[in-house]
Amino acid sequence: MKKVTTILLAAGQAKRMGQLKQLLPLQSSTIMGVTLANIMASNTDEIIVVTGAMARNTGAIARKLGIKTVYNPRYCQGMSTSMAKGLEKVNPDSELIMIA
Repeated sequence: MKKVTTILLAAGQAKRMGQLKQLLPLQSSTIMGVTLANIMASNTDEIIVVTGAMARNTGAIARKLGIKTVYNPRYCQGMSTSMAKGLEKVNPDSELIMIA
């Protein structure tokens, strides 16, 4: 089996929505919590959560699950900066990368 890394982009500012989607309630958790649970159930080898706006809150959800986080100080400059920041932290043994 190939080693897979999943990078979850969670650095958005919620400009259009007015509140962070990641933190909205879903089931008995949050959208981000449910998303991470689904990623974990997929048997990916490594998960990296890229935080930005509200990093303390989004990072806490990931850390509670034992998931690695990385802060993108340039999150205001767009999603590509978060993808780049996540890619910097990928285990070099990974053969496939999924961006979520």
